[in-house]
Amino acid sequence: MMKRGMASAWLASSALVTGLWAAPAFAQQQPAPAPAADTAAADQGQVADIVVTATRREESAQRVPVAITALSGADLRARGISNTDDLKFQVPGLQIYSSQVGVTNYTIRGLGNANNRSATADGAVGVFVNEAYIGRSFLVNTDFMDIERVEVLRGPQGTLFGRNTIGGAISFYSTKPGPETRAGGEVTVGNYNSRDAGAYVSGQLAENVYAKVAFTTRNHDGYNFNTTTQTAIEDQRMTGVSAALRVTPTSDLDITLNLDTTVQRGTGSWWIDWVRGPYSGAPYANPRRGNGANDNGFGNVNNTGGSLNINWNTPIGNLTSVTAYREGKLDSRSPSTGTMPAPPGPPDVNGPLSGILFTQEDDYRTHQYSQELRLASSGTSAFKWLLGAYYYHERSNHTAIVDYQFNNYYGYAGRARYDSTGTTDAFALFGNLSYNITDKLKLQAGLRWSSDHKAFTETPTGQSYGAGFTVNGVHVATFNAAGKRTFQAATPSFTINYQAAPSVFLYATVSQGFKSGGFNDVSDEKAAAETAYLPEKVWNYEAGFKADLFGHHARLNLSVFRLNYTNLQVSEVIPAYLNGPNIVVTANAGKTHNQGVEAEFQVNPVRGLQFYGNFSYQESNVDELSMVVSGVAINQSGHKLPLVPKTKWMLGSAYTLGLGGTMEATLRGAYSKTSSYYGYITNNPLELVPPQSNLTASLLLGPHNGRWNIELWGKNLENKLNISQLFQIFGASYAKVGVPRTYGVTARFKL
Repeated sequence: MMKRGMASAWLASSALVTGLWAAPAFAQQQPAPAPAADTAAADQGQVADIVVTATRREESAQRVPVAITALSGADLRARGISNTDDLKFQVPGLQIYSSQVGVTNYTIRGLGNANNRSATADGAVGVFVNEAYIGRSFLVNTDFMDIERVEVLRGPQGTLFGRNTIGGAISFYSTKPGPETRAGGEVTVGNYNSRDAGAYVSGQLAENVYAKVAFTTRNHDGYNFNTTTQTAIEDQRMTGVSAALRVTPTSDLDITLNLDTTVQRGTGSWWIDWVRGPYSGAPYANPRRGNGANDNGFGNVNNTGGSLNINWNTPIGNLTSVTAYREGKLDSRSPSTGTMPAPPGPPDVNGPLSGILFTQEDDYRTHQYSQELRLASSGTSAFKWLLGAYYYHERSNHTAIVDYQFNNYYGYAGRARYDSTGTTDAFALFGNLSYNITDKLKLQAGLRWSSDHKAFTETPTGQSYGAGFTVNGVHVATFNAAGKRTFQAATPSFTINYQAAPSVFLYATVSQGFKSGGFNDVSDEKAAAETAYLPEKVWNYEAGFKADLFGHHARLNLSVFRLNYTNLQVSEVIPAYLNGPNIVVTANAGKTHNQGVEAEFQVNPVRGLQFYGNFSYQESNVDELSMVVSGVAINQSGHKLPLVPKTKWMLGSAYTLGLGGTMEATLRGAYSKTSSYYGYITNNPLELVPPQSNLTASLLLGPHNGRWNIELWGKNLENKLNISQLFQIFGASYAKVGVPRTYGVTARFKL
């Protein structure tokens, strides 16, 4: 009933806002072209410019006072970026990892999601698709088949982008349909029986009416092999369909309805012994092949949704409305942790009973609705303003199941189940003012008031592997916990920017970010479940410059920053009881900081030759963290923040050579390196993620006009065993491994 009600509300709101265009007379005019890369500059061997909407206005990425990485659709194809995980090599300060299928964590400058299992937890990096905020990572459907651009903004973006952008924002924009008839597609085959295909068609249906349909399917066999079941796991079978209908009744009104649906199926995640402990088996000789659980787990995702985007140039300003609804479900089970699952028995380090079995399952049912309205001044006045309001509703049902078998505890095995619901109602008002003191000097100020109301319930059943279910310390078979809380904050931003030369831009920013609190709704103690963790805040001090040099044949963007956090939400790994197995809870670090420098560059020395890359250096420290969580004393002052590598860099190059006649070849390669970092704020050496690297290369053949091409490509060509996450229990370290070497051939065409 709730889902039908929210869907009805979405349709009603969409219809109401759409009614705005009924009054103006219909005009026989075509829509303005969508922002895109400057292809003319690229043809001349210059660094291409990209128009972005990072300030909620269309501006060059080189003229916005924000640390931003903007990649056009052509950039994504050229660099072999086929999914969101590939982005982490292209953006300084960005980390992307996943501990389970469909549960992805985005971290920018050390700010991420402390507890991505909770129904009330929020991410610190906001993800947007066609300006619509996506509250759960498994709801993100980013079809890279016909995408216009990706914008990754680093640092707090709360004034203009809204809730949960304390670390930054990742925005995906699909290409809008227009009067031009476009069609294209691609087919890929590769190792691990990779079979990908996609196609799109876009054009005009009637006077001022345009439409687009895109289809994608991505399939591959498992990257790892479970000898217990004799099955390859971590496979994928995904199919997605998206559509857009665009109406431009007048030159001042642009209405686009975006719809999409995705279905993904596969087996669970693969975990291995990384460091042997006193009760664990030895690491596998081949880390991608060994004894797992007696089932392969699963990773099943369904999500559907859309947005209605309206842009109306009115006499009082440019009105923007973004109405969005999305629903989905995730069933994810990862049973392959450990070595040899065995019947309960005494510990035997060198024998067949030395395994630990720990299976984690998460089932979500989620729907969300949002409505954003913005009114921005138009014209060429030195004074510009923007006002807005935002509402967001989400309801998530979450079932977490843990199956465990700890042989060193002489038959200590069982299943714990946690059923919880979480509801969020968020409201915000925001505004931004800017004034051009001179043609070169500009001042900006913004303010956002946010109010997030959260409510939750939790009911645990079964047998906990912790100290058992308790109410005020008294053991019980189960309990019913409930709580609600409202978190509010006013977050400002102040910016000054200066156009020092026609191609040199300087800026300095002071801004505050906010992420609301929540509840630990996978908890064994009722009081702990009902005690909310606090919201986190951060002050960001940042300065940078953006320069196009040598006649626009070179580009260098640099930013330096200092982040001061208060009540940073962190995942704490603590014993469930004295000398017992570890559990993960969300807690608040009192005061922490992170500071560093980020750089991006591109050089086109001659036509056809390109060098590009990025670099980030971060130095983080916990200044104050002393508390008691579930009766366990914690003092972690002086520790490093988790998921913050000290250095991270990428170098790439491309060379295009004419082959005579109409044909050309492009050879491209890139290498990235990420230094080690801790998986948790406890800074346990067993949870120190080792350095990671990635080598990619491709050879592309096709005609100058780009109507078709064939590309031979490879990723992780070193076959590096990259670790995405580490977790320690009973003195052993368990790791989730990344994607191995992949290679294949892709054929593309466009009409």
